[in-house]
Amino acid sequence: MKFYEVQSHVALTDHFVASAAVQISADTWADLSEEEQGWVMQAVEAGGEKNDTLTRQAEEDLLATFEERGMTVTRPDLEPFRAAMQPYYDTLEEEFGEGAIAEVRGE
Repeated sequence: MKFYEVQSHVALTDHFVASAAVQISADTWADLSEEEQGWVMQAVEAGGEKNDTLTRQAEEDLLATFEERGMTVTRPDLEPFRAAMQPYYDTLEEEFGEGAIAEVRGE
């Protein structure tokens, strides 16, 4: 994606995170022993940490490329956006549990 060919600026708003979900059917999960379920959870956590590390590095590398190509990278104050989203965040926390938003933000 050669964004630098068609735009001069990019703003880091943190409004999107590319993610992948690990899925397993309820029947398959139920067929696993507690020990096997533990192994799966350990693997998912380790894979998630590795993925996060690789994603952050890839983003840093991409931003460096953008800047090398002359793009202006801005980092706007996100607090006004978060304040405007608070009613929706409250709804999500009702659905997914208290602290869900902080967890997604990595706080």
